[in-house]
Amino acid sequence: MNLLVFRLQEAQACIELRHVEQVLALMALHPLPGAGPDVVGLLDLHGRSLVVVDLGMRLGLPRPEPYHADTPVVICNAGEGRAGLVVNEILGVMTAEASAVQPTGALAGKILGVEGILRTEQGLALLLDPHQLLAVHSELIAPTDSPADA
Repeated sequence: MNLLVFRLQEAQACIELRHVEQVLALMALHPLPGAGPDVVGLLDLHGRSLVVVDLGMRLGLPRPEPYHADTPVVICNAGEGRAGLVVNEILGVMTAEASAVQPTGALAGKILGVEGILRTEQGLALLLDPHQLLAVHSELIAPTDSPADA
């Protein structure tokens, strides 16, 4: 499997590339009051509004640094829709065998969206499932069959 590897504060994480559409620099976002502390806002992407979630905050990490214009946003498909995930830094792309994914054991039940753990050149990385991570925001996720996608 091919993976996008990124940094969430001091932790490393990755998502399978089949879920990633593109990586953008953070653009102007529109507020979404009452959506929850991990929702950064709405992004207008080619005429389609996408919810943008701070992935570190979604996993329970505090946000120690402010957002900048070059803060990466990973646009990914999440089940039946698309969303943006704010990360701290893109580290690269790697290939790993599915058999290299270590189960999380008891940790899996405590952190929704963590599929397993992989060893990378930089150390251990959490393998994330965007469908599970964003399930709590399913009512905000933009459908993939939008006119802008045609």
